[in-house]
Amino acid sequence: MKKKHNQAKKLHRFVGGGVLVLLFLFIIFSHFSPLSFHLQSPFFLQARFSSVEGISQGSKILLAGVPVGEVAKIYINPDDYSVLTRLHILAPIELPLDTSASIVSEGMFGDKNIRL
Repeated sequence: MKKKHNQAKKLHRFVGGGVLVLLFLFIIFSHFSPLSFHLQSPFFLQARFSSVEGISQGSKILLAGVPVGEVAKIYINPDDYSVLTRLHILAPIELPLDTSASIVSEGMFGDKNIRL
């Protein structure tokens, strides 16, 4: 009886150790793998428009038709009276430096959004 108990203990230790090793390897692989998806924290962009008619705080920001954020704030630039928008990007994306923003409409009578 004692021999079976010792064998069961050894088996439990072996299985537990194997699980720990696999967990460690998974963490290492996911951290250093080029295939892993590293989530970026949300970030803000600023866009300048001459008019933001139809856009309001909370309007969607689209990239290739996919929502990636929302308009956080809209305010007037006192220097040249253009409209500045603070865009809150939530999706884990990297945008090129020359990315432009434009105001688009969803269909004929749909909401207006900002397209990157």
